[in-house]
Amino acid sequence: MYFRRCNISLTNLKRILTVTIALTVGVMVGLAPRTFKSKTTHLKSAKTLTMEPLTTATIPTTTIRETTVVDLNVVNKSYYIQIAKNIPVTSWRRGATDEDETSYAFNCKIRVPTVHFGVGGQFKQLPLSFLRYNTKPQALPKCGQDTLLFPWSQIHQRAWMIFIVKTAPNNFERRRQIRESWGSIEILREKHLIVMFVIGTASGVMEEQALAEENQIYGDILQCEFEDNYRNLPIKVLSAMRYLLEGHIDSQFYTITDDDCVMNPMNIVTFFSHAADRDVMYCGFLYDRNAKSMRKRDSKWKIDLETYDQTYYPTFCHGGMWTVTKHFMRDLYCMAEMTNRSTFHLEDVYITGILREKLGHQRRDIQPVLTQSGNKYELMFYPWDETERGTLKMQSRWLRMNRTLPWGHQRTRNSHTLVIRPIRTDTLKIAQLEAKWSAISAKRKNVTSPTILM
Repeated sequence: MYFRRCNISLTNLKRILTVTIALTVGVMVGLAPRTFKSKTTHLKSAKTLTMEPLTTATIPTTTIRETTVVDLNVVNKSYYIQIAKNIPVTSWRRGATDEDETSYAFNCKIRVPTVHFGVGGQFKQLPLSFLRYNTKPQALPKCGQDTLLFPWSQIHQRAWMIFIVKTAPNNFERRRQIRESWGSIEILREKHLIVMFVIGTASGVMEEQALAEENQIYGDILQCEFEDNYRNLPIKVLSAMRYLLEGHIDSQFYTITDDDCVMNPMNIVTFFSHAADRDVMYCGFLYDRNAKSMRKRDSKWKIDLETYDQTYYPTFCHGGMWTVTKHFMRDLYCMAEMTNRSTFHLEDVYITGILREKLGHQRRDIQPVLTQSGNKYELMFYPWDETERGTLKMQSRWLRMNRTLPWGHQRTRNSHTLVIRPIRTDTLKIAQLEAKWSAISAKRKNVTSPTILM
């Protein structure tokens, strides 16, 4: 009706609309080159600003923190490279002194990484507190010197694999179980194996005396200069690394494990006899790629937001078992001397995740232990039970593993196929030691029982 009143036909209206659209497109095409040019200039300037060398004197810390959250693909990498280029110390020597003639110095060198963040998965970046470098190297506590215990039966030996067993001073029964089971194997298929128990300083005089008597009998305890508690686990592992890097005991492979785990010696020798890559960390227990940081108050794995402000951890090996070569272990230790470690107590996440990621490695340098068909290859056993039933489970599993060892005619034909460490004959001292540890354990239970009831 409206078109008829204005005397405009539908045909004329279509013509008017066509002309209007053509004029509008023409105007836009005429303006497009100017707009495109301005956007290109803006992008070029932004790219130049991002990739220019940045100095800490011109950019405050708050600016760095804000920028690292904005763009994970470009800005984080450029700042990571800049932080790496501004390392206060890139090389130093650590080790022997004039007073210590049993060790030698080793060189530490920090290289600018070529890969900066995790590839794939939920993890994107490390917190800035771990990305930064210390102003100078901070050495880990010494081990086995002065009045500290050292593994006297293993000094200056050349092994194929050293098992670094994290243990607490009062865990005598667990250490004895290891010595009587998988830890009793000295040579398997011509591979020399060493078991070394790592502890800190005990809380009382009785514990120190019992540890000294225990090490006098077995000679397999390494004591380091720090208070032995759960929150010092990173220091425990890294201090043991320093001791080994100083040359007291040499080996091709180094396996970190706990005193409540059972190793499978036959499978370990079979697998690592073909694992020659020195830049790979093998997760013999659990390979965790997308683990979230724990925030629950009642969890022993709780990490405060101030300590680790990211949601996901980098890929890491759980502490039950992981294996590296000496080359890889030295890189991890040296990076630890230049990295913050004050409040982070999860040693497996810190060492196999944070430090490894800061070295600039990709996900391919940390791998699970798998068969050729892709199934998990059993190198160890963990009972997932902290009660007395857990001990029974460990004993039962060891009996199954023990059947795979080359006993009988194979051992007769080749003496290096299987060699068991000599059984200690001083039974009286061992019995007295057991009684002393039992008394210490009973005393601790009596002291802590009122607190538990409350």
